[in-house]
Amino acid sequence: MPFYRRRWDERRGDHYDDWGAAVYYFWVRGEVVEQQVEIYDAGVMLAYDRCHLEDDFGMLSQGGLDPDEWASYEIDIDTYQREVDGQPYNRRP
Repeated sequence: MPFYRRRWDERRGDHYDDWGAAVYYFWVRGEVVEQQVEIYDAGVMLAYDRCHLEDDFGMLSQGGLDPDEWASYEIDIDTYQREVDGQPYNRRP
């Protein structure tokens, strides 16, 4: 299962726009996104998976990720786990 990290410099374009741009992390099985974590420049982290598909802040990516197109963004599991470690804003009690 590959893990990917990719920065998007575009802002959200909604009322959370002040969070800034984000780094997106994907855990993929086949070409299907199993887990997605977004870490914004302001420090806000959002996380989505099959048990938490969507909320008021966003949603799990529905389209597949082509491994050939994403090969240059691949990271190892240790990097993925280290960089997404934390309490997501959208999963707080």
